[in-house]
Amino acid sequence: MNLSVGGIFGHQQYPERVAQAVNHIESKAVDVKNNIEQLLFMLDLQEKVPWPDMLDKFSSLASAMTQLQFALKKSALPSGNEDYGMLLRTHLLVPHRLSIEVDSNLQQLTNNRIHCWNHDVAPDYLRTKLTPEMEADEAQIDTEKNNRTFDQINKQILAMNKHVESLLSALSESARGLSELHTDTPTYNNQDTQRLVRAVVNGEGLRPTRGSGTTDNPQPQGPGSAGLTGTQSHSSRGGIVSNVQSQQRR
Repeated sequence: MNLSVGGIFGHQQYPERVAQAVNHIESKAVDVKNNIEQLLFMLDLQEKVPWPDMLDKFSSLASAMTQLQFALKKSALPSGNEDYGMLLRTHLLVPHRLSIEVDSNLQQLTNNRIHCWNHDVAPDYLRTKLTPEMEADEAQIDTEKNNRTFDQINKQILAMNKHVESLLSALSESARGLSELHTDTPTYNNQDTQRLVRAVVNGEGLRPTRGSGTTDNPQPQGPGSAGLTGTQSHSSRGGIVSNVQSQQRR
């Protein structure tokens, strides 16, 4: 039975649908690319970026990836049914021209990632299988996922939650210790301040209290001090007399 290429691959019959699917995939991929660029920028400045903003960006990236996967399930057609990409799987891409010359339009479309569409680049970008290393990693992940039981998964979840709780408690204790170290130590004594205020306002503590054994009698003075006192009294008396005489003359 001879079947034409158009009968096997349906892209010749629905070129508009294929173009619409490619445009839809491109728009979703651009959204994912923008989210990744913004997230990488936040990771470079993670000390200055608030943690809630970074969590929101992670959520935006996860939402964009989910929308891209959901679009691929419908063959990237907004109004299509879930055929798990049957239209894209049956679509054949054939390179019409290969060139070793630099293509400025290709550079602009790929953000300078691809400079020319040559024999080395085309097979890498048109392949339908992953690299052997990535296939081995995915096979290992699938094997580990299938070998784990429900009880093992629950134990791992409990262990992870316990580890996270221990980390949170350690971080809270560290933050509490730092807050205690940064508390402002008092630079004054309240009792000393009150004592100074009472001394200024009421004179409290400025006058010595007289005990029961103290007397009001003056202490005896020596002969030198007595002579000095007598001289001072004579000089003061002479000054008073001279002032009186000058007032009488006036």
